[in-house]
Amino acid sequence: MKICIISLAKDQESRLDTHHELPDPAQYIPRSRHEFVYRQVTKQNAKSEIDALCSEDFCAFINCMSRHVDGIKATKHLESKNVTVLTNPSDLSAKSQLDLGGRVSGSAFSIPQNTHIKYPKMVKFLHKPDSPGLDAGSVCPDEHAVKRRITLLQEQDPTLAILVQDYIYGDDCAALVMDLGGHVIALPPLQFVFPRNTSADAEFLTRDDKTGGVTARDISSVIVEGRLAERMQKAAVDAFKTMQVSHGGAFAHVTMRVERDTQAIYVMDIDCNPSILERKGRRFNGDFLLETTFPGKQEAFIDTLLTIKPSQLGSIKGRITHTAAFYDSWSETYDDFWESTNMSKMQQFTAANFDFSGSVLDLACGTGVFGRILHDHDAKTTEIVGVEISAGMLCAPDIRRYYKKPLWNCSMQEYVMNNVEFDHVVCFGALLFLNAVELNTVLARMFMMARKSLTIEVENLNDDVIELMRKDSGDHVFIENHVQIVERFGIPGGWKLVYKQNGALYPSPTSEGNVEGYIVRFEKISSQ
Repeated sequence: MKICIISLAKDQESRLDTHHELPDPAQYIPRSRHEFVYRQVTKQNAKSEIDALCSEDFCAFINCMSRHVDGIKATKHLESKNVTVLTNPSDLSAKSQLDLGGRVSGSAFSIPQNTHIKYPKMVKFLHKPDSPGLDAGSVCPDEHAVKRRITLLQEQDPTLAILVQDYIYGDDCAALVMDLGGHVIALPPLQFVFPRNTSADAEFLTRDDKTGGVTARDISSVIVEGRLAERMQKAAVDAFKTMQVSHGGAFAHVTMRVERDTQAIYVMDIDCNPSILERKGRRFNGDFLLETTFPGKQEAFIDTLLTIKPSQLGSIKGRITHTAAFYDSWSETYDDFWESTNMSKMQQFTAANFDFSGSVLDLACGTGVFGRILHDHDAKTTEIVGVEISAGMLCAPDIRRYYKKPLWNCSMQEYVMNNVEFDHVVCFGALLFLNAVELNTVLARMFMMARKSLTIEVENLNDDVIELMRKDSGDHVFIENHVQIVERFGIPGGWKLVYKQNGALYPSPTSEGNVEGYIVRFEKISSQ
């Protein structure tokens, strides 16, 4: 896809924007996947120049225009053009830490207060990216130190608001949250681990720590797990929801502290303009969280944003309808075909040799063959949820016998946007119908939804087979070879490859040979 990185040409650089550099997506995403083009518009002619850009062949925009008056005006005009904008909308970008004060009762988080005669205090500029003024002197042990710190910050910049809060003794943590189009999720939270000799008053990320300056400390991070991780994810989601802005594809960087004595979770900040696709060299920013916790990293994240946007979801409905009709016409004889293929034998082997106890999500479940196989192998599966675009397939006896009601008659692209989890996720014989953007999105979400394992089958189709299969479906069904993209996606952190079997899958429709491919299983690495 061709994506425009749009920025506002400035006649005078604002102090608040000096930390910003335009994204550099080429470091993370190859040109063979997406082409990124830089364009500037001027303050004086922003509307007409944006109109001209929107008439070009860009599939989406990354908005890097200023968050000041001129940039906001230009952004609102861009948003009015009914184009796909991957960065956060203007009404969310305008939100700040002050908006956390409106949190609803029962939220999973607290906010540090400025309690009278309670010290130490944290004194810093209010919600400024890159944390200017946040250094070792930000924690003040008494009233005199607080006053000195305020005076110092006012001298640095008298235009910025200053925040004074109780300093929370605890662990510095962060998580990314994302609106999947009605369902807000939080990625696994990270805890930052400071050098062993760090005092409790110094266990927070300074500006130097975040930007990798010459005095940056040797700080590492670990992924939080278990019940605490669940509480932190809920806190991050609740904090995001207090912004009272719902947009599919919106995302934010939530900073938290877990109080050491009480394990209470305090939200310190929520950055609705997290930096992504930055030039490398900075630490602990949005890119760091993506690389550490988002399956498929920046490339899959951008593809997920592209998939979530309503304009993109609407464009695939026709293709989904045709694919569903294609399988409806095949539903009565599908079992006979499947049983004759090597894919069925691969499924039998998988069910016989790997754990599927607990809940199973079967994406593109077809006629329910894998549910029957799990039952025949006494897999101790407690429930199987089936997702299938073909209503005809869902009428099969194995579906009625082994799959949980209600059945999901929808595409996997739509279903994976639900905030659900299963012990195991499987997908056989369907990834070839996704385009590259959808494939990366579905892979990322499958890894997020799976608590224990993910098992998929990937076809290695040659051009002749793809052409014939498209012709048989009337050229209405998208079919693609995704072997390279799946390999490029890689193995996310916290997961391991436990099994991969290459071989013939089913007879080739173009020759006497077979369509080759493989089945692969990943399992989550247990910390216990």
